[in-house]
Amino acid sequence: RVFAERHVVVLGRPEAGEYDGLRAALPAGTACHFVAVDDGSLDGRYGEVVGRVFALLQEILRSGVRRPVLVQVALVGAAGTDTERERLACLGGVAGLLKTAHQENPFLHAQYVECLDGAPVAVLVGRLEHEAALETEPEVRYRDGRRLVARPTREGLP
Repeated sequence: RVFAERHVVVLGRPEAGEYDGLRAALPAGTACHFVAVDDGSLDGRYGEVVGRVFALLQEILRSGVRRPVLVQVALVGAAGTDTERERLACLGGVAGLLKTAHQENPFLHAQYVECLDGAPVAVLVGRLEHEAALETEPEVRYRDGRRLVARPTREGLP
């Protein structure tokens, strides 16, 4: 899939040099935005994350999107425990904002990609590239090396 613009917003706690490595490994022309997520309370951090993503989406939409644009928000890191994964999972609420932006302008393709398995930079870049190449799924989670995508199912009628 070809996009006129591509933005990657990385949420997480960087190890030394990770952001630079990620920026260098993504294709030329990809705009990278980084938001650090620390160990503290996520109350204020969630508002900051949503505010930054919202501002980016507004800027893109105001410019008059007439060709496909991809925005990927990636939550990265190593959630060593289920408790930590659940704590960070609240940031997945940004996926709703991304879906709404796509509804406002179908040329704006947006994805939330959760990678809390401690994957190295090369694997993260591979995942982002893989998701960009597919018919974009709005939400993807990687757990224990598996790609998980929500799909609606039909329940049997009584």
